[in-house]
Amino acid sequence: MEDSCTDVVSTISVLLESGKYREALSIPTDNKFMQSFKDNCTDLISEVISKIQDDTAVTKPSLQSACEELLSIIIQRATPEEALLELIEQVEVSKNDAQFSIILNPLQQVLKKLTIKRGRSLEWCLNSISTYIESIPIPEHQLEGKERLLMDCDPNVRRITKVYSQLPQFYHPFIKEITGPEVNVRAKQIIVAFLISLLGKPLIYIDLDPEENATSELRQCCAIMVQDICKIEKDILKFLIYLELCSKKKQKQARNSNYDSEEEPTPYQQHEKLNMTTLSGLFYTVFSGHFDIPDSALPQVYSTEYIIHTGAQLKNMIKKMCHLPHGAESDLMELGDQIISCLNFLRYLALKDINNVTGIRDCFGFLESEYLAKLRIGLNMSKAHYEVKLRDIEEGKDQPEELAKVSINIAGNMLDNIPADKKKEIIQSALNGFHMMEGLVARLTECINVNKMQGLTMESLRNGHRLVRPLAAASVPDVVRPMRLYSSQGGKVPDGIPSIETRAPGASSESEKEDQQYEEDVKARILEKALGFVGASGWSVEALGAGAEAAGYPGVSHGLFPNGGADLVHYFNVKCNEDLVSQMKSWPKEDLTESKVPTKFVENAIVTRLQMLEPYKASWPKAMAIQALPSNVPNCLATLLSLVDDICYHSGDRSVDFNWYIRRVGLAGIYKAAELFYLTDSSAGNSGTRAFVAARIRDAQLIQTAMNMNPVSVAPQTLTAAFVTAKNILGINTLK
Repeated sequence: MEDSCTDVVSTISVLLESGKYREALSIPTDNKFMQSFKDNCTDLISEVISKIQDDTAVTKPSLQSACEELLSIIIQRATPEEALLELIEQVEVSKNDAQFSIILNPLQQVLKKLTIKRGRSLEWCLNSISTYIESIPIPEHQLEGKERLLMDCDPNVRRITKVYSQLPQFYHPFIKEITGPEVNVRAKQIIVAFLISLLGKPLIYIDLDPEENATSELRQCCAIMVQDICKIEKDILKFLIYLELCSKKKQKQARNSNYDSEEEPTPYQQHEKLNMTTLSGLFYTVFSGHFDIPDSALPQVYSTEYIIHTGAQLKNMIKKMCHLPHGAESDLMELGDQIISCLNFLRYLALKDINNVTGIRDCFGFLESEYLAKLRIGLNMSKAHYEVKLRDIEEGKDQPEELAKVSINIAGNMLDNIPADKKKEIIQSALNGFHMMEGLVARLTECINVNKMQGLTMESLRNGHRLVRPLAAASVPDVVRPMRLYSSQGGKVPDGIPSIETRAPGASSESEKEDQQYEEDVKARILEKALGFVGASGWSVEALGAGAEAAGYPGVSHGLFPNGGADLVHYFNVKCNEDLVSQMKSWPKEDLTESKVPTKFVENAIVTRLQMLEPYKASWPKAMAIQALPSNVPNCLATLLSLVDDICYHSGDRSVDFNWYIRRVGLAGIYKAAELFYLTDSSAGNSGTRAFVAARIRDAQLIQTAMNMNPVSVAPQTLTAAFVTAKNILGINTLK
């Protein structure tokens, strides 16, 4: 047996040293060595690991790969317990970091096989890893200021960084196991104690300054470990107790007495893991403000912002609150106050908790199936019962007196002979209570559906694009102001000309602006796609839903547009106005004088804008009706005034007097009249519409000439009042 051991081990060793890696990998499948290979796995582990040096991955990558594959095969063939002990020993005697690194993956695979004895085996493995890490020398350069940046050049710092960066990948699978439904308390304490010990020596001597080393790999590893500790232990402040114990002078004697007792100390009681150094590192990360700590990991019992009931706790609380003792047959009159309070509370959570911070969205299934469904049945039964009683009382005059009697027992005392009017009053009060509950149930159901839609939209955007705030809760963007700054159109604003800002006042932070811009981009993509469905579905919510699906979003994303088809019409008008501006910039300009108006330019602009309606000519009357609704008038006027302002400006209008108002009000009237004519025009090339527009422009010129020759004081006031009224409707009542 010894000869076979020497034979297979020496054969693989010689093959690896001579560079014959393929032959070495074929040994496990060779019938000659198969049994010997299985019997001598522990010796092979140490032999393969010994071939790895610090520079092997660079100078001999094939050897590195061959050794990794051999170790994987050995772990599959070996007895898990024997392989575990050998790997633990190899961790402690590792001669370099490369050997330590190559052991971690096989060690993890062996631990996964030992499901029954996982706790003790995991503790041995983590202890050996801690022993190796503590053996790394501590840098002692005493650098200050910017000199601390030189610390990254220290070989020991690079070693620490390399070793720490490999640890999360090793222990993360075991964290997932202990955070499941069946929690092993000791396994949880073993991992947490190990992570806290990592925050001590040597990490505590490394510069983790958030300003100078904000992106360092070691700082990121530290942040991951802190997050993992918070994930396992919900209350980080519980370790303050152990910090106090470590600070006492008699702590050593107390610890010895614990070890002398029959009870085995818990991982948290082991001074090698939790001591002043390691706990100092932990609470530096917690209280320094240099690391992100989840709010749930820092209970603040004296803070009004601390939420106790969230997640599973909230669900348990709701189950206790929303309890009908006898299901649908419960006495709803007796439980009335409790039911109304619960419904109001749930409605508040469904309305306010858009981001599911409390976990209320996870309770909707229980509420709908176990509470609201039974409550609806109970309300229907109770209303029917009380209505029958009320009808019996109203018809009681024709019944025998003994059949119409109602008696009440209060604390053993009978109250007989209640007057009929009083009986009706009691029953009416009960029916009013039932109607109130019914209304609250309907409102709560509506709020639950809205909250679900918001969650679906948010999840879709998170998975398909990037995380943004809930779009379903976002309002339609501020109405775009009709007048743009002349400076943004390539010119200067003449004195006396009103220039209106394009956005409502009030600056926001850069992050909010980025989120808002991204939301607008998402909406624009949906609206652009929705235009392709107007022919089939019209200017409706159905077109928006189809557009959302075509853009890669769920159909319920039409909830982003509370005005429905009106938002689609407004988007189309704004888009057409922008296209017209792009075209007008390339048209030849005509000189504008007091006696000459660029009629041809204005005519072409109006006709071009009307021709943009051609693909939607059949459905445009409905769009006009939608725009005429009171809630949509501001958007309609905004796009109309923006259109006429752009046409006047690009045609060369630089007037600063009363003509500025006359031209814009007159042009708005011409365009709306031409729009109605265009919808009924069946002439070739829309020649009839062009002739109509030309005639209306000539009429406007004659009116303006007459007004200039015979000034009428009332006319300027009237037109100015009309223009100001339009601005007031839009919320623009300040001239700048």
